[in-house]
Amino acid sequence: MSTSIEDYISLTGRIFLSVIFIQSGIGKIGNFEGTVGYMSAHGMPMAPIFLFGAITFLLLGSLSLLSGYKIKYGVLMLLIFIVPATLIFHAFWAVPEEMVKVQTIMFTKNIAIIGGLLTVLAHGAGKFSLDKKSD
Repeated sequence: MSTSIEDYISLTGRIFLSVIFIQSGIGKIGNFEGTVGYMSAHGMPMAPIFLFGAITFLLLGSLSLLSGYKIKYGVLMLLIFIVPATLIFHAFWAVPEEMVKVQTIMFTKNIAIIGGLLTVLAHGAGKFSLDKKSD
């Protein structure tokens, strides 16, 4: 089977999508207490437990996405993280007027990321993956 430009595009897309989740997971580890405080301020009960789960989903999901190993499970983990995070932490419709623009940008950025994840979920990892199939 020959390698096509689509194979390289698929790999590049997976790399680009995974970067934001890897950075987010590592950042949350490095600022665990600050993130717990931020989550608690947004009304999250049991914030340390949810944060541990978020970090786990972020890192396992992003490594799955990056490597192409069990990609459908990895993408689902990332979707389970990003959908509620978007609705809870970027609710532009429920913030003071001076925060609406920034939160709208963050919300729509996450919607675009969700679109990318759904595309990977529908089409698989492509040729350059540890599973070496479009899963």
